[in-house]
This record gives sequence, structure tokens and C-alpha cells, in this order.
Amino acid sequence: MLQGNDPFKIGSRNIEAVRQNVQQRGLYVAATDLGGAVNRTVHLDISTGEVTIKMPNGAQSLSLA
Repeated sequence: MLQGNDPFKIGSRNIEAVRQNVQQRGLYVAATDLGGAVNRTVHLDISTGEVTIKMPNGAQSLSLA
């Protein structure tokens, strides 16, 4: 996570790349949590479909299965 002005627009470019990738596969995004000053780490367990989102104030899990 970069602080301040991001001259390379890394976050915006990552978001657009993921949106294009998802669309190419015929999938849709049900929800987003983007921007701001909170870092997030997403883990996907492909064997169970469990997604864990880790943030400084805790973690949240959900199942895609």
C-alpha cells in the first residue's frame, strides 16, 4: 500500500486488470471494497472455496462453494 500520491497508479491499474480478467471469464463481481487507507490481503483456498480477507482490524471469511 502506497501512501500519498501514486504516480504509477498501481491500485487503479490492478483494479482494472482484475475487472477485465473476471469479465473475460464470464464471471461477475458481487461486491467490492476498494480504495481508502486500509490495506487488505485476500486468500483463496481453491480446494474448499473459502475466501479470507485480512485487514488490520481483523479477518473475515466467506465461502464460494
